[in-house]
Amino acid sequence: LTDVSKISEGSLGLNFKEEDFGRVVGEVVWNLIPIAGQNKVELIFKPSKEKFLVEIDGQRVKQVIQNLVDNAVKYCPRDGSGKVELRLEKTDHSAELIVKDNGAGIPKDENGKIFERFFRASNATKIDPGGGTGLGLFIAKSIIELHKGKIWFESEEGKGTTFYLTLPVVVSEKKDSISKPF
Repeated sequence: LTDVSKISEGSLGLNFKEEDFGRVVGEVVWNLIPIAGQNKVELIFKPSKEKFLVEIDGQRVKQVIQNLVDNAVKYCPRDGSGKVELRLEKTDHSAELIVKDNGAGIPKDENGKIFERFFRASNATKIDPGGGTGLGLFIAKSIIELHKGKIWFESEEGKGTTFYLTLPVVVSEKKDSISKPF
């Protein structure tokens, strides 16, 4: 609730520094492997050899990634068939994280509310009646937008959800070393 209040006031302080996005994602995944294992969910992340340099508040972005992966694990089947995959992709201007699961999915008529405060999908409340406050995705979206990034999802109820988030990559300023003839 403190984060929600600070977001509303515009006073959520962020400590930006250049980070390797792949390393940040890897740290979160590493910490969540035991939870996925307890839930009999396969957690897959194949780190890229390429660096994805982003200027971020590492702790806040880890909070977002943890929320996405935690939700994915929580709403996957717990019979050994559950799977959560994370993948990084890079364009000229952004690093994109894709978090895909084969879980419960989000009912189509509730898609527009998923990033609202205190909202939990109806099927999520059935799977985990005492869980969550419905603030995690609201906070995640706010943090990503404060980083000049974007977050969105695609989902099909009963088949799973894929969340996407993008962050601007650090662009090195290369000076033109070729002199122009006069």
